[in-house]
Amino acid sequence: VPCGHADGAGRGYPCGMQIRDLVLDTYVHLAPLKMLDDLTGAQAVRPPAPHMHSVAGLVAHMEFWQHWFLQRC
Repeated sequence: VPCGHADGAGRGYPCGMQIRDLVLDTYVHLAPLKMLDDLTGAQAVRPPAPHMHSVAGLVAHMEFWQHWFLQRC
């Protein structure tokens, strides 16, 4: 899949990477904006599967704890 194109199921993956590669393989850094570039608001709030968290939920969780930690430094 070329950069910025969807995989046919409405999910955009950067530079032809498969979801398995993104989740299981170890990378030093993946640019967050590129990872989320094609993500719509509706996709962000929808969990990908039952008992999984949405992207929006994960981002809110990370922001909460980062804010909590920085307030204590």
